[in-house]
Amino acid sequence: MPGYDFISDSWAANDGSGRDSDASDAGDALSAGQCGNGYPQQDQGSSWHGTHVAGTIAASSNNGFGVAGVAWNSKILPVRVLGRCGGYTSDISDGMRWAAGLSVSGIPNNPNPAKVLNLSLGGTASCTRTYQDTINAVRATGASIIVAAGNESQNASLSTPANCEGVVVVGATDRNGGQAYYSNFGTTVDISAPGGEMFSNSSLNAVLSTHNTGSTSPQSDNYAYLQGTSMATPHVAGAASLLYAINAELTPDDVLNALTSTARSFPATNSNDQCNTSKCGAGIVDVKAALIAVGGSTEPPVTAISTLENGVIVNDISGGTAQELHYTINVPEGATNLAFTLAGGSGDADLYVRFASKASENEWDQRPYKNGNSEIVSIAEPKVGTYYLMLRGYQVFAGTSIVATFDEPVELNFFENVRQFAIPDNSPAGATSPINVTRSGDSGKITVSVDIRHSYIGDLKVKLYTPSGASATLSANTGGSADNLIKTYSFNAGTLNSLGEWRLEATDNARRDTGYINNWNITFEN
Repeated sequence: MPGYDFISDSWAANDGSGRDSDASDAGDALSAGQCGNGYPQQDQGSSWHGTHVAGTIAASSNNGFGVAGVAWNSKILPVRVLGRCGGYTSDISDGMRWAAGLSVSGIPNNPNPAKVLNLSLGGTASCTRTYQDTINAVRATGASIIVAAGNESQNASLSTPANCEGVVVVGATDRNGGQAYYSNFGTTVDISAPGGEMFSNSSLNAVLSTHNTGSTSPQSDNYAYLQGTSMATPHVAGAASLLYAINAELTPDDVLNALTSTARSFPATNSNDQCNTSKCGAGIVDVKAALIAVGGSTEPPVTAISTLENGVIVNDISGGTAQELHYTINVPEGATNLAFTLAGGSGDADLYVRFASKASENEWDQRPYKNGNSEIVSIAEPKVGTYYLMLRGYQVFAGTSIVATFDEPVELNFFENVRQFAIPDNSPAGATSPINVTRSGDSGKITVSVDIRHSYIGDLKVKLYTPSGASATLSANTGGSADNLIKTYSFNAGTLNSLGEWRLEATDNARRDTGYINNWNITFEN
């Protein structure tokens, strides 16, 4: 979703400007000593820290490559607050307020308030009034704030904003479930999650997520292993997002209780990294257990399949978070411009479309995935058969409508053959010009127009044959020495089936004068 860049210092932002609506990461590469006091000690490339964190939360899944985010169906609202050499508490505070939908002076309001704020940031300091006031205001909107405990291997009560009231503080565990060597600890920590732990430059025990190949500026997307409480925090933020998906009315305290009361117990490890509830929080986050605690099941409710009719609007559709409503529509041969339109109402429902099989969150052919209830799927040349549509509540939604439309197949009623066929002189074999009629049903009233070029039409006998073999004589050696038979005939073919090959046969019954069938056509008027 469109976010915002709250870095007020243009040098730190590294994008040539201060605060603006472009939240993309321009990179935070540094030269040795560039931040002052000898930091960094050597040149360092861009961290792509936010990209990595976002991937852990919401990287797309079920696509055969990369990684899977914890809440891979969630939407990321990027808010940039730190750049080269860090940043300012004022920028972080304003970014938090804006993300939660609160007003920030001089900044356009955020139309898509977040329910979960991931703060993979911090430093050694006490909790300032600015931080605490901001946290209180954000919590009042119903949003949860998930904060990294810090990487100084010290008591988390010394790190801010982890030491502020009202945040969910996340410590980092290693592969074995023990405390990662760098992770802050203590009773300030609420819960732990995998943060990775690398030794001897080995990345195998770190967290793999989305990244970028660029050293100083963005280049190609890729994946990388990183470690830190910054990597642990998005695991919990993703879990919180899923809890809100089950029940959008949860309070931040509800979310904290669901996460901590269902956390997995710390396993036994060696004495150097053993976690316990006084050091590493309530346990290791257990997403499935938390979802069951909130929703009673990990499976969303599914309703019966309803049938849509072409152009008939279904109004006043409502549903809960994660609730699924299913529909089908049969598309006939020859139909074009199939469209599924979701519109109106409140909340946020997502549209999924699939051909021949029931659509699901994991299996679909097309999916606009936009905010609110304004989504369209268009298929110019649809397949013949059944299309399945699913509405799924990203949030509680009400009063919306769905309609499926397509252009009905146009039944052709006019057919012609413009190829020329020579008529043998004085021969019973004659010439035959076929037309393949693709319409079906009774022929009814038909009109046949013939254009036969001949220097003595009294020599000609002309007959029309239907696909069933029935025939009608159009001309029988009449017209004398006149040139060319160009004429239209109308008659009722009744219940004779129109589908198949119709034939115009012209026979020359005298010597000397010759000619050819120039073209002919047939029109079905019913």
